[in-house]
Parts: sequence; structure tokens; C-alpha cells
Amino acid sequence: MKLAFGSLYVCALLVAPALADDAREAVQQGGFLPFTQSPANVSLVRSFGDYDSARRSTVVQSDVQAKLSEKFQAQADLTYESGSVVPALAMQVSLFDEDKQVIDLQLGGGWTHSGFNQVDAGFLALASGATVRGTYLTSMARFELGQDAERAGVFGAAAIHEVRTHVFAGVDSKLGVDLERDASEPAHESSWDLQAGPLATFTSGKVQLTASAGFAAQRERTASASDVGVYGGAGVGGVF
Repeated sequence: MKLAFGSLYVCALLVAPALADDAREAVQQGGFLPFTQSPANVSLVRSFGDYDSARRSTVVQSDVQAKLSEKFQAQADLTYESGSVVPALAMQVSLFDEDKQVIDLQLGGGWTHSGFNQVDAGFLALASGATVRGTYLTSMARFELGQDAERAGVFGAAAIHEVRTHVFAGVDSKLGVDLERDASEPAHESSWDLQAGPLATFTSGKVQLTASAGFAAQRERTASASDVGVYGGAGVGGVF
């Protein structure tokens, strides 16, 4: 666990010299939210780790997002949980731009070694966002189709607002739902899980720091009752 967290800070230090832009604009577009994938088309690197008492686990997610053009971007993720490292790859295309079509809208697709159902899965995702009275509102929906026809949906919604220069406050949430059940299901598969809570972000030139804590709950497929708890986490990242 210490090695996983240590590697995140080493990664941030190595990338810092290459960071070229102010992180503030990326945060304003929801680029560093803990859970919700925003439609922001920007090059960035980030890591966020949290402990969830409902799941009784620590998750550390690190990813690099590269803007390839005004329309396309690529993303690579590594997620650490329960002693395992899970890779994921994705491509996204921007369909609408808020500056031209009122809202941001992005379509994405990719692969993960372990999706919501804990099996290899391909996925399609749609993310949207818009600024309303200085607050950026964003949401996402992702459909996963995995090994042995496992299916799941992952949904996110968030809002972030700059309360003073370089200081942001907001809320973020994520709900995962199992969309398929049969006689052959992965061990410890969740029927659903939820995380939702406030967040605070501070930017300084090229780098941002984020902290979040809130409500967490889940229900394993074979459990007779839901597990309820809290989560707390922090992250670091920057644009390049």
C-alpha cells in the first residue's frame, strides 16, 4: 500500500517539469473530479486515492489523459485495489463544445481489465457538461459488457464552482449497478455501490490538489443487507 501511494507522488514529480498550462481552467471544466468523467478535452495527469469503509477497501486510481486534437483524446488508467493493479484504455471524441453548442458532449469507448462486475469488459460512455451561473455541472453514463455476458452501468454526476481565485468547492457522486444476473456470477460481485460527497480543490499554477469525503454504500449480490459507511480521499495532478 505504501509503495502504491509512493509511486503516485514519484509520478507527479517526474511529470511536473513537463506541465505547461495552468490547471485552473481544467478544474473549471471538471477535469480532476474524483469519480465523474467530465467531457473536458485537456491533457492532464492525475492520481486520487480513497478509503471506503462500506467496501472495506482502499482504491488508488492514476491516469493520463492526452488531447490529440480539438476532437479526440486518449486515456490510460491504472487502478490499485485489494492488492491488484487494473489497467484500462479509452478513446474519446468531442461531439459538442459549450462555446459553440451550449453544452459539452463527449462520446468514449474502451476496455478495462476489471469492470464493475470484476471481469474484463469493453465499455461505451457518454459525458456531458455545461456552466450554469458560474458552476460547471457535469454527468456521465457508462455501459459495460464483460466476459461471460456480464453487464453493468456506471453513472456519475458532479458540480464544481470557483469560490475564490484558485479555490474550488463542489460535489461528486458515482453509482454502479449490476445489469445482469444468472447462475454463474463472479464471487463478491456487487448488486450496486454508491459514493457521494463534497470536495475541495486548490490550484497553484500547473498543479492541483483535491480532497473529498462523504457517504458510501454497497450491497453484494449474495448479501442479505447493504453495507453503509463513509469514504475519504485526496488526489494530486496537473495539466501538460
